[in-house]
Order: sequence, then C-alpha cells, then structure tokens
Amino acid sequence: IDLPKGAVCQWATLGDKGRTLLVADSGNGQVMLRDLDRPAEWTLLQVVPDVKFVASHPDGRWIAYSRWKQGVWALDPRTNISIELERSPASFFAVFSPNGKWLVTGSPDKYHVWEVGSWAKPVHDLRGYHGIAGLVGPLAFSPDGTMLAVARSSSVVDLVDATKGWEEIVTLTSPDPEI
Repeated sequence: IDLPKGAVCQWATLGDKGRTLLVADSGNGQVMLRDLDRPAEWTLLQVVPDVKFVASHPDGRWIAYSRWKQGVWALDPRTNISIELERSPASFFAVFSPNGKWLVTGSPDKYHVWEVGSWAKPVHDLRGYHGIAGLVGPLAFSPDGTMLAVARSSSVVDLVDATKGWEEIVTLTSPDPEI
C-alpha cells in the first residue's frame, strides 16, 4: 500500500475488524486511516509531532496513540479530539480489549487499565515492565478478551484474568533467560 508522499510510518495496525489500516506517521504528526474497501482515500488526523504508536478500538470508535517517551492519548476519530491519558518520560504501548470495554496502557512502573469512554482515571493498575529501563513490554489480549498477556521482561510473561479483577494467574518464564 502506498503511503501519501512524505509520510513516515512508525507503526501500523488494522482496526474496525480488519477493514481499516491505521498508520502512525511520525514525519507529519498524524494518524492516517485508510478504509481498505476504498484503497485510494486516506483520512488524516493531526495528533502530536513524532507520533510513534497507534492502536485501534475494535469498532473504530477510538484510537490510542503515543509519542516516544512522552505519553499516550485517546482520540475520537469522528471529532479529532484527543484526551491525554498518560504523561511520562518512558515509551508507551496500548491495547484495546476485543470487546472494546478496556484500554490497557503501559509505562515502566505500571500498566493501567482504563474503561473506554470514561477516561477519568485507571480502574486498575498492574505491575510494570522490569526489563530495559524506560521501555514498556508488549501487551496482548486473548481473542475472547478474557486473558491479557503482559511482558514483564524479555523472558517473563504474566497472564492476567480480565474477568476476575485483573488477577495475575500464572507467570510464564523462558527456560533460557538469555533469549
């Protein structure tokens, strides 16, 4: 897929059940959306300079984006209004639950669970990443949204039960911690 002239793709993901491509364009400080049924059209949403990461709500109602070592925001693409959720001198990642109810954001100290749409404050905190200082480990929900995998370091992943108070239920450790 050709990007608009001058675009610098830092991160890309599919949204709206695979019908939309979202691109974090750091060169122009925008999130670019492309309806894959209309491949010639891009919707350009101005966000923050040097945007590095983007995640999509399952039905496309919200977009989470971040800037390297700056923070994470939630964006309503219908109004192009952003809400700042986090600000920290660390990297950020975010993931929406498959049912669209939760957004989990990460910082080195904590992962925060937000109720989508209210954005008032995190409803729950999980332990942070204990790997390289200033970085955040990846996050992923199971397809049914009941489990969240949280990278704690390069060799440790915790599985969290999203249906029972965000309880950590098991820790998976690599047999070779050097990998």
